[in-house]
Amino acid sequence: MTGQRLTTANARAHAVLEGLLMDLLEASVAGRIGDARASHRALVGAFQEHLAAEEAHTLPLLRELGGPLLKLATIVDGDHRILHRSLDAVGALLAEIDEEGNAAARRAVLQRIEVFSKLKTVLEHHGVREQEDIYPPLDLRFPELPWADALVPGGP
Repeated sequence: MTGQRLTTANARAHAVLEGLLMDLLEASVAGRIGDARASHRALVGAFQEHLAAEEAHTLPLLRELGGPLLKLATIVDGDHRILHRSLDAVGALLAEIDEEGNAAARRAVLQRIEVFSKLKTVLEHHGVREQEDIYPPLDLRFPELPWADALVPGGP
């Protein structure tokens, strides 16, 4: 994948994250709170793994290159903080729901659906920002960075 390693790896990473988010949303709105909590833990773990690679490699490289990429590093770092808070809010909501697999559990989720919506929206916007603004310029300058596959949760 010469010339697109980072962009391709990041797309794979976000496909994993979005798949886990869909599992979380499906279980939550169905009132399967135990499954939702498990999906949330999986999403948090995958996000942490992706984030660790970005904090170890991507953000330092953007800061080193400076110019407009420095501003993007600050924005991406802010996205990460918002994603952390959104994941925490979803986890707290799921922890509050005592019901399992019934109308009360579904209603408890639907009454606070905006918590899930914010997470989905922020993750989508963050993914687009990386795919359009962050990784393509890095791929142009550094087509063969050895750490590209580290962006994908669960490894290559």
